[in-house]
Amino acid sequence: MLQQQALFPSRPHPALYVNHQSGEFLGVHVDDLLWVAKSENQFTKWLGSYFTVHDLGRPQHLLSIELEWIASTVTLAQVAYVSCILRKYLPSGTKRLASPLSPSERPLKRDELEPSADLQEYQSAIGSLLYAALITRPDILFAVCCLSQFLSDLSESHIQMVKNIFHYLAHMVNFKLTYHQQKKHQEGQLSVYSDASYANSLSDRHSFSSSVTFYTSCAIAWFSAKQGVVALSTMESEYIAQTLAAQSLAWVQGLLHELQISSPSTKPILYGDNIISHFRTPNATLHGPSKHMDVRYHYLREQYEHCRFELEFLSGKENPTDLFTNALPRNRLSYLCSYFFA
Repeated sequence: MLQQQALFPSRPHPALYVNHQSGEFLGVHVDDLLWVAKSENQFTKWLGSYFTVHDLGRPQHLLSIELEWIASTVTLAQVAYVSCILRKYLPSGTKRLASPLSPSERPLKRDELEPSADLQEYQSAIGSLLYAALITRPDILFAVCCLSQFLSDLSESHIQMVKNIFHYLAHMVNFKLTYHQQKKHQEGQLSVYSDASYANSLSDRHSFSSSVTFYTSCAIAWFSAKQGVVALSTMESEYIAQTLAAQSLAWVQGLLHELQISSPSTKPILYGDNIISHFRTPNATLHGPSKHMDVRYHYLREQYEHCRFELEFLSGKENPTDLFTNALPRNRLSYLCSYFFA
C-alpha cells in the first residue's frame, strides 16, 4: 500500500520506508509511525482514508524516548522509562553507586553448590535494561551484556549485580544524548572507534568486542558483544573487533545514503588502540599465530584495500569504546560518558 506514495523499504532497515524522489521518510513500529518530510503534504490525509490517524505533530515522546527540540539541537532521554523500571525492580529504595558494574565484581557461572534463582524476573530485568542501553544509555551496555550471559542459569549473586545497575541508574536518571543540526554546506565526519577486552569473559574466556560510530561528533551507533570464537591473543581479539566495527560502518554509510545525507568527501576514520592489529590490516601476509584466523575476518582488510576508511591509532586512554568492554571505576566512567552525554 505504501508503494502508492512511492515509499519503499530501505536496504539498511526494512522498517524505514523512503521516497527517494521527494526525500520523505517513514519509520514504522507496529501502529506507531514517524513521518519526516521537507514540507507539508497530503500523506496524513491519504493514510486517514484507510485508517484512523492521530497526527501528533513534531514528536515529543516516541517508543518511551523523550525528545526535546531546542533551536538547532534535539536531545534524547528516557527519564520516565528508567523511573518506571526503577519502581518495578527497586521498590524498596536505592543506594548510590558510582558504576553499573564494579571492577571488583567477577560475573561467573553459578557454582553447582549455589541455589538457582528466579529466571523470569532476571530475564525481564535484563530485557528492560537492554532497551535503555541500546537507545539512550550506552553507559550501562557493558554491564547488561556481561550479565545477559547467565539468562538460563543464575545465582543470587547475578541478581544482586543486576540490582546494582538499577542502583546506579537511580542516581543518573537524567542523562541525555544531544544531537546538533548539521549546518548548511557543512560536511559531517564519520568516525568509528573499536576496542576489545581480551579473554575477559571468565566463564569461557571469550573476548568482548565493542564499537561506537560518531557523526558530526554525535554518537549514532554503538554495540558491545561477546566474540563468537576464543581469540588466542590480544591482537586477534582486536582484529575481530575492528572487523565488526567496519561492518557497522558499512551499515551506517548505507543508512546515511538512504536518508539522502551527503557523505563527507573525506574518508571515514576507523580508530583502534592496538598497534599490531593496525599493522596486520594493510599487510597481506599472514604468518605466525594469526594463520588460523577465520577468513571472514579478512573483510576488514578487503574494506581497507578498497579505501572504505582510513585506519588510525589512538591511545587507549582516549578510546571511548573502553566504556563497552570493561567494568570501570568512577573517574574513568565519568570521563568516557562525556563523549556521549552533554
